[in-house]
Amino acid sequence: MNERIRRKAGADPSTFVSTPLRGAHPGGTARIGEAVDKNLATEVSGLYVADASVLPASPCAPPILMTIVTLAKYVSRIILTQS
Repeated sequence: MNERIRRKAGADPSTFVSTPLRGAHPGGTARIGEAVDKNLATEVSGLYVADASVLPASPCAPPILMTIVTLAKYVSRIILTQS
């Protein structure tokens, strides 16, 4: 069905690669420097982000747990010093 839709839309099916459906690992959707600052703070006072969304791009694979834990520890130190 997807190929039929792509053809109807004028896409060249040979330019697409497909894989079996599986879970996604989104990231890079709230990049540091764009959606959050270097302290992982948003424009909303007191709201911080410390997950894969602040990475510069989607990792296209499971984000490494230690990376996420490190971000959480980083932002927790920032919050503690501001209190």
